[in-house]
Amino acid sequence: MRRFIPFIILTLLVTSGCVLRKKLKEAGRSEDISRQPQPPQRCPIPVTALPQTSVSNAIFIDKGFTPARLRRLQRALDLLRQVANEDRRCNHSFRHTGDLRVLRDFLEDSGIRIHYDPVQEYSEEGPTIAYTEEGGKRDIYVQPYAWRLSSRELARALVHEFTHITLTPHPGQEQEAQLMEVKCGFRKRMLTPTIKVTASSTPVPLLQSN
Repeated sequence: MRRFIPFIILTLLVTSGCVLRKKLKEAGRSEDISRQPQPPQRCPIPVTALPQTSVSNAIFIDKGFTPARLRRLQRALDLLRQVANEDRRCNHSFRHTGDLRVLRDFLEDSGIRIHYDPVQEYSEEGPTIAYTEEGGKRDIYVQPYAWRLSSRELARALVHEFTHITLTPHPGQEQEAQLMEVKCGFRKRMLTPTIKVTASSTPVPLLQSN
């Protein structure tokens, strides 16, 4: 029995030595792997989709317009940009009215919104082209009759409404708004329809005095 004890001890030492060398070898491999350059980790960045809006430069245009009406409105705005760049009298007139802003300021103001109002209204002057609400300095409403007119007429109507906005819309501003149309190069229009008077063909008997 005593002869086997040293043999058993030697066997355990050899076995434990092999296990220790194996662990050291595996540890060396893992260290070598950890030293190798790792590819950069990429963190996904959440992307928030922006709301789709119809915008011409900076002024806001509501989505209620059909493509054809939107093109007509864009042409009217393009015409007003040309006026804002070339017509000094128009800019000078806006600069000295209400909020003291030039025409370009309205065209580049994203706070001003142009909406489509499908319900046609009428006044003493005839069908409404566009309007602003009393006290409202942000919203312009365009009505169906506008699409029966040219882009130039629609541009004139927008100048009219920009005048109301710079003055803060209230009753009694029509004359000043129409005068601004003329100062911005649009022809003068009548406040009331023309009334034609025709002479009667039936002779009127003269009264005889006694």
